[in-house]
Amino acid sequence: MCGIAGFAGLRDDKLLKQFSQQLKHRGPDGEGFYRDQRVSLLSRRLAIIDVKGGNQPIYNESKSAVVVYNGEIYNYRELPLKSSYTDTTNGATNALTDSTACSESHSTISKRSGS
Repeated sequence: MCGIAGFAGLRDDKLLKQFSQQLKHRGPDGEGFYRDQRVSLLSRRLAIIDVKGGNQPIYNESKSAVVVYNGEIYNYRELPLKSSYTDTTNGATNALTDSTACSESHSTISKRSGS
C-alpha cells in the first residue's frame, strides 16, 4: 500500500501536509513532497522494495521531470535504463524518470508491465 495526493492551480503547504496526515496509514514509512506555484504533490510510502533509497518524489538527472507514483513496474529491471543517475535508487520508479526512458517514452512505456 502507499498513498499519493495533490492538487493543481494553487500552492497550499498546510493543506498538503493535512492530506499527508490523512494518508499516513497507507504509507507509514515515509513522506515526500513536490511543490511549485502550479502543482502540489505528496507521496506516503510503505517501504517494500529499495527500503533505504526509494523515497519519492524522484527526479530525472536534469531535474526536468518529477514522479510521484503509486504502483509497481514488475519488469523494471528489464527496461533500457542507461543513465548513470539510476544508481541513486534500486526501485521501479527510475524506469519512469531515467533520462533514456523519458527520451524513449513510447517504447519504454509500452514495454513496462505492472499497475
